Amino acid sequence: MSTKLFLGVMVVVLAIAGYVVYSNTMNDDVPMESDGISFMCTDESYFVAEFSPDFSQVDILVDGVIVRTAVRAANSDLYIYEVGDYTYTFAGEEVTVRNSRTDTTTSCNQPFDANTAPYNFGDMGEGGGEEPDLIIEATKNIKGQWRSVDDEKFTRDFMSDGTVTDSYEGSDDTVGTWLVFTINSKVAAPFPLEKNTAYLKITTDIGASEVMYYKLSKVTPEELELIYMDRGGALRFTRLDSGTSTETAVEVE
Repeated sequence: MSTKLFLGVMVVVLAIAGYVVYSNTMNDDVPMESDGISFMCTDESYFVAEFSPDFSQVDILVDGVIVRTAVRAANSDLYIYEVGDYTYTFAGEEVTVRNSRTDTTTSCNQPFDANTAPYNFGDMGEGGGEEPDLIIEATKNIKGQWRSVDDEKFTRDFMSDGTVTDSYEGSDDTVGTWLVFTINSKVAAPFPLEKNTAYLKITTDIGASEVMYYKLSKVTPEELELIYMDRGGALRFTRLDSGTSTETAVEVE
């Protein structure tokens, strides 16, 4: 009797072990790394995202090899990372991969893992992808150096690292930081925000910090128009360099 019981227990143990091995084998199709976040995409590709401790950059790995390293947009409160033709926008539990060269967009999700909860990057706001897309396009187009249409002695230079320099002939430069945001961004503004509208916040250190807000009325590869939010009126610029402009123009009536 004891022999039959022992054999029965062994059969159950072997069956459980076989199921575990089978499950692990099935999950080998998608690499899951403890120090990264795995994603499966709608085009059947996959990759692992490994973020730096401060989330300033992300390594994209395929089969354990880094294929590209993207840097977080310094002037956005969203998890947007750019490198070459690629833009990675992490929101919620997924990421959208945009390739500007091929004009394609791919959605990727974290595969189910019963032992690990998916990483959540936070909500990017209502309205689908319209607001993040507006921020991305405005940010790309505004980078570079601009000269005032109304006063050729005044130039404004928007740098990729999120700094901005105002220069006026015969005066010292003024340096600050810049940020493009929308109604869905986590940016407090002293005025009501409109939907489908991009705004610009510039903070300068002149004694006490000074903050200026503008509505981005027009941002094209060659023209920039900023509307003062506190007193009205417009600043109009033309581009001095090629910058990092794209063919897409952002214009708000």
